[in-house]
Order: sequence, then structure tokens, then C-alpha cells
Amino acid sequence: MTFDILINDGVAEIAMNVPPVNAFGFKHLELLAQKVTSFGEDSTVRVVLIYGEGRGFCGGSNIKEIAENPDCISNVNRAAFGAFKAIHHCKVPVISAVHGFALGTGAAIVGASDIVIAAEGAKFGLPEINVGMLGGASHMLRILPLSKVRTMYYTGRPIDAEEMYRLGAVETVVPSDNLLGTARELARDIASKSPIGLRFAKEALNAIEPVDLERNYRFEQGYTFEISQLDEGRESRKAFNEGREADYKK
Repeated sequence: MTFDILINDGVAEIAMNVPPVNAFGFKHLELLAQKVTSFGEDSTVRVVLIYGEGRGFCGGSNIKEIAENPDCISNVNRAAFGAFKAIHHCKVPVISAVHGFALGTGAAIVGASDIVIAAEGAKFGLPEINVGMLGGASHMLRILPLSKVRTMYYTGRPIDAEEMYRLGAVETVVPSDNLLGTARELARDIASKSPIGLRFAKEALNAIEPVDLERNYRFEQGYTFEISQLDEGRESRKAFNEGREADYKK
């Protein structure tokens, strides 16, 4: 099962379930976009809640898939753009409940969401530079300061949920056992509000954002495509899959 779906009292839940670490290929991203968009169009849905099954929220893109078929990067780019846009422009609020890790694609899902709840010790990161890709900075800049995002982007090092909370990027940090309960409680509270009011509020908040998220992310993706086709990008992915340090010596 790729996604487990539950709809109850106006809350649509999407449980991402792609073992072992919820690393997504382009078909997973396309399906996520379809699910989120359909819930936004459903008049009975007032909130969407996204969370991950297993070890973590989302471990990023399926690097093995890309390494084995470099030509699929265009499909991955297109599907990622569509998935993150679907979350950002979903007609109702989207909550992400994060445990374990939200890396790369996972971090972008978080950054595209309206509200984030995190489990203690959860890690958020943009490790793309380690695998011959780029991306996700546009989404992290919605919730984190520029200097922090630059450090994450250049180093690939993650930051933890407590640091995310300190910087105002997550609403609250709770013990892992309380994560879904806390997220569902918040979702039910939001779902109790005026249905049309929530949709107007989402549209208004998106309209007054200071940057064009999709334009900025598309710009990033141009560099992702370019580096992914270079020898250094291929070496990065090969080294990652082989569990060794990349060799950039010419």
C-alpha cells in the first residue's frame, strides 16, 4: 500500500506508507498530488492531515531509481513540482505530522504545508547536495530564516525538531506517542470552523505571501536537472548507493 486514506468528521488523513523509509519515486509523488487535490475539491473535507508510517515521515526521493535511470529526473522534477504545489494550493488547510525524519522531498512537503507538528527528535534536512541534486530551499524559506536554510543547503546537515520549534517553523513538539493525537486534535479544532471561512482563509493567506513559491522552486529545479546530468552528480548518487564517500577528483 502506498497511501492509507481515512476521512472522518471533515478531516482527510493521508498516511504515507512506502517502506522502508518513505522514499518516493515520481509515481508516488503523482499519486500524492492527486490525493491532496481531490480532498481540496471535496466539499466534505475541511482539513488534510499528512503523516508517515514506519521509521519516518519521508526520506526524500528514491535515489536508487534515479541512479539506475538518470533519464527519469525530468519525471521526478515534474511530479515533485506537482505534489508540492498541490499541498501549497490545496483549498483547505494541510497539517503535516512529522516523526523520525523529513528529508529532501519530505522537507518540501513540510514547507508547503500550512501547519507542522513534530515528534521529539525528528530531523529535517535538505541533503540533496550529497546525492547530486538540489531543491527544497524555496519551501524551507517559507518557515525558516535565510541563513539557516543556506547552512542546510550547503552542508546537507539536518536540524532537529527542537531547533525547528525555536525558529518558529513548527507549531509544537511532542513525544512520539502523542504525535498523531496532537495533530488530530488540532485538525478537529480547525475542521469545526466555518467551511467556507476556512477556504477563504487559505486563499487569502496564499495570496498575501511575499514570494512566489512555485516560480522559485521551478528556478531551483533547473539547477537540479543540470547537476544531475553532470559526472559529479552521477558520482554523488553512485557513492550514496554504494555507501561510500564520493570522489570528485579529476
